[in-house]
Amino acid sequence: MSEPTDDRDARNSVQWAAQLAVSVQKTLLQAPAEACDSGLFWRPATSTLVTEALPGGDRVGLRVNDFTLVTLHERRTLAELPLHRQTFADALAWLETLLGVRGLERPRRALPPHAVQNGGPFGAPLGEALSELGTWFSNGQRILETVELGHPWASPIRCWPRRFGVAALLRVGATGAPVAVGMSPGDHRYDEPYYYVAPRRPPRNVILPKLELGARWHSDGWVGAVLTRTDLDSRGHTVHAQQFVQHAVAVVADLLTQDASVRSSEGR
Repeated sequence: MSEPTDDRDARNSVQWAAQLAVSVQKTLLQAPAEACDSGLFWRPATSTLVTEALPGGDRVGLRVNDFTLVTLHERRTLAELPLHRQTFADALAWLETLLGVRGLERPRRALPPHAVQNGGPFGAPLGEALSELGTWFSNGQRILETVELGHPWASPIRCWPRRFGVAALLRVGATGAPVAVGMSPGDHRYDEPYYYVAPRRPPRNVILPKLELGARWHSDGWVGAVLTRTDLDSRGHTVHAQQFVQHAVAVVADLLTQDASVRSSEGR
């Protein structure tokens, strides 16, 4: 396992680098401002975050394991730029020249502190930490695909640039309330990867029950069930995480149904 500081540097670097692909997607697909977080897709076979298909069918992606910006047509790599020691502006200029576009924007949303936000370069290679990060994304994708199969309504699994990680939106409970299910590689709240199940609208009229499988409730800024890397069974990581997601979705669905019932009674 890589060092915690390397893990943090790797995820922050990848989150910033992913904004390069997001900028292209936002510009060439002419997404409105409110849809700029439409998200990227994870390709486990190549450990790559990719855009939707752009006009002409090409895609822009970030190959995580070797931290390389790529352009693709279907599964074929057209061009690539290793990002180590490149500035964000240099990488944007490379994309603009390659794609024949102008005006690719720097991210406007708040992102973790990184040298590139002040014009500095991406750092030296963090091979082991990047490889581990790719493994977390692939495991998260696999678990979410399993969850999707058991739900009649689930959004496509995407990597969200702002709340970094892979996630899908389910509709659960008697009211079909939206619930986000995902894997985060870590953030300012948890300095390690974690899985979460979080309703878009937290229940207010119920008591949160004790969770099983080593999970806990998170309530700082958002409410949801969380299972961190520290609490995962290292002998059966994927199985444990999948059991957690299934358990937490069922618990949250029940809470949302109870909450809706209380709201309905109060409104009579």
